[in-house]
Amino acid sequence: MIWFCQTYIMNIDGGYPVYILDNDEVLFVHADCGHDEYWQNHVSSVVADRFGVKRSQIINMPYCQRRGRIVGNILYCGEKLPKKLVSKISKVVGCRLKHVFDDHEIRCEISHATFKGLIKEDYDEYQKD
Repeated sequence: MIWFCQTYIMNIDGGYPVYILDNDEVLFVHADCGHDEYWQNHVSSVVADRFGVKRSQIINMPYCQRRGRIVGNILYCGEKLPKKLVSKISKVVGCRLKHVFDDHEIRCEISHATFKGLIKEDYDEYQKD
């Protein structure tokens, strides 16, 4: 068990972050950076634009959207994703991914609820069936 944890930690450090927005848009960067840094430098601006909220309201909410980390061909994600969405992410990043649950990547439900409350239009409009 300890060996698995050590290997797991080493693998995560070598990957790159991915965000799966509430509208199923996929954002990623091929750089070994943290979610907070990537959120503040890029993702928060995209989310603000897509959902009609002020960036200043969400700049400190990097856990309000689904997120994961890609290491090799493995997508570590804190939520169960439909196969169709995993295929879409695979296509976007350019390699076939295996989806693996990782509780470190879980979206913060309080942040997500706060985010939904900020949206000016009907939140359900952004949801995919």
